[in-house]
Amino acid sequence: MSNTSNGNLVSKEDLISMFLGLAIVGIVMIVLVNYFKSRSGRIDLGGIVDVNDEQVSENDISGDNDVMFGDYVVETGDSLWNIAVRKYGDGYRWVEIADVNGISRNEASQIEVGQKLMLPDVNMNMAQLPTEHVVEVGESLSKLALSYYGDMFAWEKIYQANIENINSPNLIEIGMTLVIPE
Repeated sequence: MSNTSNGNLVSKEDLISMFLGLAIVGIVMIVLVNYFKSRSGRIDLGGIVDVNDEQVSENDISGDNDVMFGDYVVETGDSLWNIAVRKYGDGYRWVEIADVNGISRNEASQIEVGQKLMLPDVNMNMAQLPTEHVVEVGESLSKLALSYYGDMFAWEKIYQANIENINSPNLIEIGMTLVIPE
């Protein structure tokens, strides 16, 4: 028997269903908010993991494995990003480590424990950074920034260096020569 004889009252089953539905919606909203909150400002790239500044002290830079440049043996939990942070104090130097070791950007996550890497002398290696780039099919400023700096959000640096030749940062032309600032 239901309490809805005239349509104004709600049955106990309807009331319970409504509260359970609201609880489920609330839980889903909390999970979604936490998920997006933890992902904000983060881009996952192969071989790159998030390292907070608090996790790396001055003693960690060139600390374990005792070389600033030369040979380095990959340890558990290492990524090119972590190694660059520890050895040079700058995670974006992972690109230079990859280049010296013949590791493509796509293979950066495939380093293995025990693998021997050569660490470049970054002062000498900075001269090797290309100063110009000819745009090819499928490239964008963010893809170029990711390739050259390891950070797709550094596209504005390339845009500012080429602002007189680029009408819109969303539209770069194939064959266009862009200056890549250091």
